[in-house]
Amino acid sequence: MVDPKLIGGRTPVGPSAVAAPRDGAATPVALTTEEVEGMIGKFGEGVRRAIQAGFDGVEIHGANTYLIQQFYSPNSNQRTDEWGGSRDNRAKFPLAVLDITHKMVRQYADDAFIIGYRFSPEEMEVPGIRFDDTMYLLEKLAARGLDYLHFSVGATLRPSIVDTQDPTPLIEKYCAMRSDTLAQIPVMGVGGVVNAADANKAIDSGYDLIAVGRATIAYPDWTDRIAAGETLELFMDSTQREVLSIPEPLWRFSLVEAMIRDMSMGESKFKPGMFAEKVQDDVNELVINVSLETDRIADIELASGPSQDVEFVTSFEEIRTRILDANTPHVDAITGATSQSEAVKKAVSKAMLKSSKALAAEEGTDPNETKSVDVVVIGSGGAGLAAAIHAHDEARAY
Repeated sequence: MVDPKLIGGRTPVGPSAVAAPRDGAATPVALTTEEVEGMIGKFGEGVRRAIQAGFDGVEIHGANTYLIQQFYSPNSNQRTDEWGGSRDNRAKFPLAVLDITHKMVRQYADDAFIIGYRFSPEEMEVPGIRFDDTMYLLEKLAARGLDYLHFSVGATLRPSIVDTQDPTPLIEKYCAMRSDTLAQIPVMGVGGVVNAADANKAIDSGYDLIAVGRATIAYPDWTDRIAAGETLELFMDSTQREVLSIPEPLWRFSLVEAMIRDMSMGESKFKPGMFAEKVQDDVNELVINVSLETDRIADIELASGPSQDVEFVTSFEEIRTRILDANTPHVDAITGATSQSEAVKKAVSKAMLKSSKALAAEEGTDPNETKSVDVVVIGSGGAGLAAAIHAHDEARAY
């Protein structure tokens, strides 16, 4: 469900007047039957515009609790008309969006135009979408024709978020359950692919295609680096935003912000003490107590949060152990608990920065003082000129 402040303060619409189960979520206005039909037409117009703009395909976003998933979900769709109720009725909206997509392709494009469909395999809510429900919908979509399917998960090999006792990756369940018709459609995976080994493991597990997001933000030349056999770490220096041409809103997006390291802290010492940091994951506001000694992270405690949630506490203890063992917040997130992991990592990073600045102030030094350096740019190609301009703009000597 969209935050009203992102749409000019207006109230969002949805299949039913049911707020998402998270703090502060707005209650949407239920679409009328006529508005549902009109919304399907708007999806069609979006496809037409994409075709006329020169795109080679579209991906229907039926995932991440957006409108299409909301219509299929028994949690957010509590309608009693033809668009709600039974599983078949709840499937009508995503199927109608696919139908109008095909109609626009026939009218404005040709057979080379690609149609994909992205889906979230499960919902944690009760009632909510379960994996059997997803397979049911995917079979219906496949019968109408798709060029690919796209798993929307935090990690390519993520297991169930509902049946947490089953460690089987959902992609393996998908491959075992799909029909011959569904098996003809390539399936794409996403989440946690940084190096070639990550991609190869995902392909070996059943994916035909791999999507790479954060790694290509940190490394715009990611494909060249992987082809050259490099092993990469998923982080960016705090000074790299302009060099990487990352827009400010994306730079501050939680999953991207978690990759940012202040490289000037590499040799920092800390003022010993405990720092209470407020952070937010997808659902909860958390208070994390971070204890630091002069040269290490001493402890991490959950001061406020869902402490009675066994799954949450288990994931918290795992990310806590990873950070303490590595003595850095820059560790891999917990599969199936990405948002929670990134929130804990952010809390530790904030505490480290505060502690480092407190020590600098205590010692009478300026923690924000820019160190004087000489920069020598070798080469006058595009990269060299860009480096020289950046150095000049940042008032460095070169």
